Amino acid sequence: MNDSVISNKNIISESLNLFAQIVTNKNHETPWGLLSEVKRDINRHVAMAIRTKLNLMGFDLGDINGSNSQIAPQVYRTKYIGMGSNKIVQIMEISERIAKLNNKMEDEFEEIKLSKQAKKILQNLKENLNDNQKLYLEIEKEQRFPLILSYVETKDGQPDSDIADVIRNNLARLEHLRWVTFYLVHGWKKKPINMIRKGNSGRQDKLTKQHACITTFEGLINLRKLQAKQIMEDMPSMLYETAEAESDTIWYDYNLMDELIVWLEFELPQKSQTQNNES
Repeated sequence: MNDSVISNKNIISESLNLFAQIVTNKNHETPWGLLSEVKRDINRHVAMAIRTKLNLMGFDLGDINGSNSQIAPQVYRTKYIGMGSNKIVQIMEISERIAKLNNKMEDEFEEIKLSKQAKKILQNLKENLNDNQKLYLEIEKEQRFPLILSYVETKDGQPDSDIADVIRNNLARLEHLRWVTFYLVHGWKKKPINMIRKGNSGRQDKLTKQHACITTFEGLINLRKLQAKQIMEDMPSMLYETAEAESDTIWYDYNLMDELIVWLEFELPQKSQTQNNES
């Protein structure tokens, strides 16, 4: 048995808790102190998976003060998106701007979050945040929305085409497999197609522990098409592309790694040749 995987340090880790808070609180509606233990565990697993993804790219994660070799954020971006299309580059730029705005807004109510005040107090504070920051955030999100269907890079650049075999897609696929595994281990199962309805509430049933997103990576694209069709039945005047973008969930699997440089707020030490050989 591998002691480096199953160890007191990895099972009971204050540093893991802190890391999970850093990478999730920046873009989370509910502060860490108010999350259920299950939700915290979800975020811990998100944080734990980051290092594996970086290792697959030839990078590592560590304290910048203890590292002898750091890489510039642009090196990460270049390797992460590779020869991605202009739309992929645009998605990355918008995602990082959104993350930076979230960071600024986060700083303004950090004390409230740490003191574990009621959600109502937190929401009131959010509503009274700097109006300019909220406006800029909404503008950035509006600019991102038309690109939602372009998050998955395809071989010919068309949304319905074969998914390209590139690093960014593969890491998103890995993230979805991680998410599915977590839910299956915790007793959830796939929601039957005939039970799926439009919207987030139509994708999951917490009482029966069923979730429509428990499917393949490609299945998420089929899911958004199904929900888009349901929206169009109720709102025939809506553009189909808008309905499909509103139904999309696959972009969440890209979001963390797209914004990673901003969320961590420190650089990534590059793996040594010895570490690469051992991986």
